[in-house]
Amino acid sequence: MKEIADILKLTRQEQQQILKNQKQTLLSRKQRLETIMVALEEYVSGNDISNLQIFNSSLPLKEQYANEARFIYGETETYKEFNETLEKLSPDDKEERFQSMEEIFKQIAFCVDQNPSSDEVQRLIEEWKKNLMQFMTCDAELLACIANTYKFDARFKNYFNQYSNEDFADFLYSAIMHNINR
Repeated sequence: MKEIADILKLTRQEQQQILKNQKQTLLSRKQRLETIMVALEEYVSGNDISNLQIFNSSLPLKEQYANEARFIYGETETYKEFNETLEKLSPDDKEERFQSMEEIFKQIAFCVDQNPSSDEVQRLIEEWKKNLMQFMTCDAELLACIANTYKFDARFKNYFNQYSNEDFADFLYSAIMHNINR
């Protein structure tokens, strides 16, 4: 109510400019909702989520993943926390954190000949979790969701399998799930 009272104190021209900006914001939200509704209809019709039109673009793979995460998890508190943390980081800090995560994956890949429940593998999974916790709060449910994505999403599976000759995505899934269930 106070905001409305403040707007009413403005000149007619200032009011019109505020309303034009508000209209533009509403049109953008409407367009986003329409796009989501079309994607939802595609998904309900049986299309795999990775094949939805909302994700088909010529964007780099990293940006496609970011768009997909925003679409799927954008309204969750965890995603909002993750996004707020990312926005506070400088580009160099972001790159450093992602490089750190990649280094952990490389170290885990060196352990594929071990049991996923081995002390060394579990130590590295703890390090991976600690790294994730710098971005967001991770409970067992979220970690299981991440593990499932690593194993069952073909794009992630292909990405992770580049680290090892073995089926590294399956190994990583097993190691994370063991960590959650211990």
